[in-house]
Amino acid sequence: IERFPASMVARLSLNPDALSMIVARGDSMLPTIADGDDILVDTAERRIGRRPTIFVLRIDGAVVVKRLALADGQVAIASDNPAADPIAPVALDRVEVIGRVVWLGRKLV
Repeated sequence: IERFPASMVARLSLNPDALSMIVARGDSMLPTIADGDDILVDTAERRIGRRPTIFVLRIDGAVVVKRLALADGQVAIASDNPAADPIAPVALDRVEVIGRVVWLGRKLV
């Protein structure tokens, strides 16, 4: 990852070969993640647990950033923005987890 300092990768105890930096689009994860934020995704971490955690995932062909948690044998999918449309829980096999968001950065204006 050229844009992310190796010292930070080491400090975060991450494997640099499993990291991807992407730019977030949309406002569904406001106020946590804003449109245009850089997010660092750990593709080695794909395990969904009971505690809601932010992941990049593919669902129904769309790549999105959402909070995921296991609940009653299904995946609860949530946006941080209360104005975003709710998403009903889905079966685990409908979700392709790309990786966990481990860091974000944004330009202050």
